[in-house]
Amino acid sequence: MTGKWYLVGAVVLGFLAGREAEAATSLEVALADVVWDEPTASLDDDSNSAVLLAGDTYATDASSLISCCSCEESACDDCCGAVDCGLGVNYCCPKWYATIGAVILDRETPTAGTIIAANPALTPFSSAQDFDFDWEGGPEVALARRFDNGYIVEGRYFGVDHTADVAFITPGNFIGAGFTGPGGASFTGRYLTKLDNAEINVRKQVGDRLTLLTGFRWLELQDEVDYTINAGVARGNYAYDNRLYGGQVGGNFAIIEPGRRLMANIESKAGIFGNEVDGGIREFSGINPIGSFLGSDTTTSFVGEINLTTGYRLTNHIAVRGGYQLLWIENVALASDAASRSLTNPSLLTTVSDDAGLFYHGATCGIDFVW
Repeated sequence: MTGKWYLVGAVVLGFLAGREAEAATSLEVALADVVWDEPTASLDDDSNSAVLLAGDTYATDASSLISCCSCEESACDDCCGAVDCGLGVNYCCPKWYATIGAVILDRETPTAGTIIAANPALTPFSSAQDFDFDWEGGPEVALARRFDNGYIVEGRYFGVDHTADVAFITPGNFIGAGFTGPGGASFTGRYLTKLDNAEINVRKQVGDRLTLLTGFRWLELQDEVDYTINAGVARGNYAYDNRLYGGQVGGNFAIIEPGRRLMANIESKAGIFGNEVDGGIREFSGINPIGSFLGSDTTTSFVGEINLTTGYRLTNHIAVRGGYQLLWIENVALASDAASRSLTNPSLLTTVSDDAGLFYHGATCGIDFVW
């Protein structure tokens, strides 16, 4: 999986960097010309619009500012509270951009690996692939500030949690989840994965269609498998916390010519991250802890992301958008892998194995505001 996704990321980044230097991000729904195909009075005149945010009409060519706020060319800040787009011409752009939306992602099914097995034959009773995750939604928010000369500072957050459950009765003696026991044991298993992502990026619009970015990204991945035996008589809990910190680079290319009501962008990001990992197994009798095998490690991880976004401008200040997101994370510790690796010897978990990969994909949607 690692090689395939590194190649995909490299191809997309190469495509973006090699195109003619031009334009905007999915967040920057109004960063380019607003010479729209079919302007209407409600879009061009704030006094006639009931759904505009605070702020003046989003104008680009500074000469048009004379009619909207009676100022001289290039007097963006004094006239409409805007800033120079930084494109080498008298274009004015809004200072602020905000997104309120959601991600609806699918977490890939865990790789094969036996977690609960027959004792001593090791015939599988339960494996990691028994956990089938559904599509889950979570929030996505972003806020950006444009400065003169085209630099944009952007903050973004999204997060999503996934759970999956299994239940079974062992047909014979079992081993796994830190315990051994007789046949007929009742198991209930729950798999939880929590993903939180926060980033701060500096973007530079270098033309009508291409925007380049560099920034800092923090990503936390919590992965946990919990097996309860005989309705709480015993419990084995595998849990790992991956905390990734590092830099990233990327680019955004406007597929549709900027300034249209309909928008389409493709964006790619990639980075190398330091990953602080800790976790292992904790064993319980009832609610009382009776043992644990835990470890920690620091490793280098890779995160890549591709977003394809389309949108439609409702007014000079508001647009709706939707898209598709691909996210892959390499060199992390996952609970399912640890549970399988330590099936017959939980003490192995004092050494952390953090060479697993995880892939997310799914839809994005939201409302973008500029002012």
